Amino acid sequence: RRDLLFLKGNAISIQRMWRGYNAQLEYQMFLIGIMIAQSIVRGWAARLERRRRKNAIICFQKMTRRIIATRVVQELRLEKRKIDEQQKASLTIQRYVRGYIARVSFQQEAAARMIQKTWRCYIVHVDYMICMLSAISIQSAFRRFRRNRKQERIAKAIATFQAIHCGVMQRKTYMKMKACTVIVQSFTRMAISLNGYKRKREACLTIQKVARGMLIRVDLQLQHFATTEIQRVWRGYQENTDFLIKIVSAIKIQSQIRRSLAVNAAHEARRQQFLDYIEYLFLQKTASKIQHAFGAYMYRKEIAANACIIQRAIRRFLANLKFQKTVGSICNFQGVIRGYLVRQRRTERIKVLAKRVKRANANALMNPNMRLGARTLSALTVLQSSSRLSEMMGAISTLEQCTELSLNCCFAFADAHAPDILYSLIRTCNRSLPHIELLYHILRTLANVAQHSILTESIATDNAVDVFIDLIQMFRDKEHVFCLSVHLLDHVLLCGKAFGDRCRAKENLKRLKGVYSLGLRKMSLLSENKRRAILPSQKIKRDLKIRSEDRLLDMKKGMKSLHRIIVHVEENTAPYFLTER
Repeated sequence: RRDLLFLKGNAISIQRMWRGYNAQLEYQMFLIGIMIAQSIVRGWAARLERRRRKNAIICFQKMTRRIIATRVVQELRLEKRKIDEQQKASLTIQRYVRGYIARVSFQQEAAARMIQKTWRCYIVHVDYMICMLSAISIQSAFRRFRRNRKQERIAKAIATFQAIHCGVMQRKTYMKMKACTVIVQSFTRMAISLNGYKRKREACLTIQKVARGMLIRVDLQLQHFATTEIQRVWRGYQENTDFLIKIVSAIKIQSQIRRSLAVNAAHEARRQQFLDYIEYLFLQKTASKIQHAFGAYMYRKEIAANACIIQRAIRRFLANLKFQKTVGSICNFQGVIRGYLVRQRRTERIKVLAKRVKRANANALMNPNMRLGARTLSALTVLQSSSRLSEMMGAISTLEQCTELSLNCCFAFADAHAPDILYSLIRTCNRSLPHIELLYHILRTLANVAQHSILTESIATDNAVDVFIDLIQMFRDKEHVFCLSVHLLDHVLLCGKAFGDRCRAKENLKRLKGVYSLGLRKMSLLSENKRRAILPSQKIKRDLKIRSEDRLLDMKKGMKSLHRIIVHVEENTAPYFLTER
């Protein structure tokens, strides 16, 4: 009987412990299910709140952008009106300036006709044949040079005025648009920063809430586990003696029951755990799909917003391009109208000259040999093969005109090594009038080529320095030859240190200094003659006064260049071309 009671007590203890284990297992599974449900509900609530706040921010941004865009459009309209008014004012100013320039040019043309008549009369009385030919050549060259210089000055002044005006208007427009852009960017950055700050704050609060809940749950689980463990140990200690007595009698009875129950419970627990895991995966996959769809929606929305910005920028660019084309068309139309008006008002002589130019262009189109390229090639061929003075004179005159008008002709001149031939021809010239005229055309041709920096080295040959120094010394009393020779010597010295060393030779430097001292004396004499010419007691003709002034101006330019060359050569500036450039 005592053994039976012992076995009965052990069986009761085993049943109690098994039921407690099953109850604890069910409690843990129920607690895990509650936690998963809470996390899902909280995530759904957080996403709903985030979506609501985001929609509110988007509405606020849309209204703000609409207000800013309205203000910007109004400012741009006002700016466009101001630009139109300023454009009209600039066109009026240009019309008045061009009218004034046309009137001044007409007056100067009348004065030029008077000068020509007086000069021709004087030449007929002084010398009838030989002096008349040389004077006409000098007059034609000087008038062409003076007219070209005057036209270049007028064109540069007009271009400078237009460039300054257009630059001022474009800078004002750019500064105003830049200010508007900075304001729009500041509002946009402020909204973006506030939105980012709110999102970060909400995310931090959500993370803190989840972390605190998790810590509290872990703490409660640990306390619950510790309490159950203490109870288990205490109860086990109390019932240890009874359990040891009863377990022997209950082992054989409950082994099969315990085994079947354990297997069924294990299968049920595994099934329940598998179902819970499947539900968790389904919820996680659903959440991932929702996040992916929301991210795609935000990406499409951002692309749409950026597309609107790009479209607005492209429309602004097209509008500006259209405006520029319109202004260019208006300017071209104005140019055509002004050209037509000038052609209608021109004199009979200018009409005759225009017809001659038109006829010459038509002949050039019909006859390819009249074009600049063909004329340049024929002149170079004559220059390389002929030895007659008349043919050489015609070829050099053609080369002078072609190199003045075309850069390609200058390249052909350099490729044919024409400077060496011209230098050898210069060596054979004397101080006769035909040779002086030939020298002038040669120097003009070399000056036309030297004005292009990439072709300056083509005229800098081994004997260039000696040739130009000889010309400076021999023709120091011929202002046009002297000035061109000094100008070309200056260009040659820019091409390398070797030319500066050759010019720095004792004999060459002495010759240059002698010419410079003689030139200063001549300039003082010309200045004295000019002062005497303007005295009321002297009755000298107007053409002689103009001639004296032009000679003095040419001598000043040549002497200034010669003085610069002498200073750099004496100071041994190394390298000379680096200092000048």
